[in-house]
Amino acid sequence: MKKLIFILFIAITACRNNSDNYLKNDFRVLDIEGNVGKGRVVKISEIADEVLYIPLETNNECLVNEPNRGVKYYSGLIYIVSSENPQHIKIFDTTGRYIRTFNRFGRGPQEYDYIQRLRIERATNNILISTPTQLCEYTQEGLFIRRVLLPSVNFIDRYGFREFIKINDNRYVLSVSINKNSKYSAIVIDSLSDVKALVKYPESEIALQQNLLGSMFNPYMYKFKNDVRIINSNDEYVITLNEDVKFDTAFIFNYGKYKMTAKNTPNKPSMNDKYIDRSSLVYESDRYLFLQFNMRGLAKKHFVIYYEYSSKYKIFPIAYSYFDKKTGEFNFIYQPDKNQFGFLDDIGGGTALWPIDISDDGYMICYLNALEFLEYAKSSKASDSFKKIAENLKDNDNPVIVRVKLKNQFYIDRLD
Repeated sequence: MKKLIFILFIAITACRNNSDNYLKNDFRVLDIEGNVGKGRVVKISEIADEVLYIPLETNNECLVNEPNRGVKYYSGLIYIVSSENPQHIKIFDTTGRYIRTFNRFGRGPQEYDYIQRLRIERATNNILISTPTQLCEYTQEGLFIRRVLLPSVNFIDRYGFREFIKINDNRYVLSVSINKNSKYSAIVIDSLSDVKALVKYPESEIALQQNLLGSMFNPYMYKFKNDVRIINSNDEYVITLNEDVKFDTAFIFNYGKYKMTAKNTPNKPSMNDKYIDRSSLVYESDRYLFLQFNMRGLAKKHFVIYYEYSSKYKIFPIAYSYFDKKTGEFNFIYQPDKNQFGFLDDIGGGTALWPIDISDDGYMICYLNALEFLEYAKSSKASDSFKKIAENLKDNDNPVIVRVKLKNQFYIDRLD
């Protein structure tokens, strides 16, 4: 375990000592500092070749609410986590046809009592469900395979964890909730819950956390193919962990003079401060990263929401952005219209698009609820094809899933 921690520390130290070279010739660098004050409306056609709308079948067996607890598009199937009790998963095919309901909710040793996160295992298509205390693994047919419990470690017992990702058949990565005394941002365990490695929390982030009053910036972790990406709060170095539990640097967020540090950040940060931190989830495809940043007092254009019932606007200093891993180009994205965020849909002629998932075959997955779809169809900006889909929708129908074919990706042809 000590050897793994040491290797991780050396890798990051090497990155810090050569940051100037990275900025000049490394396509892993997101030049956030150099793009402050810049931005534009970005059309979906700049990053994609095709937009396909998939209305989900609606009947009494397969009603779903807002899929904000998880949508996965894997091996030609769409999985939507229900937030209703008992929590379950509705499964549809690529045409939107309802297939079945997955439900192992309960208090038994082979059941889950809460769906904190849903993942589909790349190699087996097994269903992985993490709860606040364990990770449960099932076959597609719902047969129980195993459960992995949280390890009994002092800082886990006291402060809990946030993510639970299976990296290979006998290794799991857990991201840890941060407090002012944190030394580690993640741990690696085996299927018996024994700790095998600790991911050291950067000293600069420890100093920042100790300087703040109130809420902490927790580490963020996500799966990209067979690797796990770890973002240590506001640290600029994004770590990647492969199946062999080897660490490397995946990306570098160049915040430059706008990086939050213990020296430049007040005890109680405000929305007028001149620094930037990452906001919300990160989505990664073969070619692109999709991210959001809290620009605070540096925001040139704010994200605007208009509430028709009260005729009031609410503004947020949140900037949407994307990074092209092939060219090294980073862009902030301006809001294309009120109450919309993401990419202007000049292909499908619908509302703006932003991912909620990247499928296993490299497509960007988005969704629109039926009412939102119908409202936009009334607009003069909606295309004829978009309006035609709306003709067969009711406002209480299931959501419409959007499948976006990104440019220059490697796609898997499926014989359905």
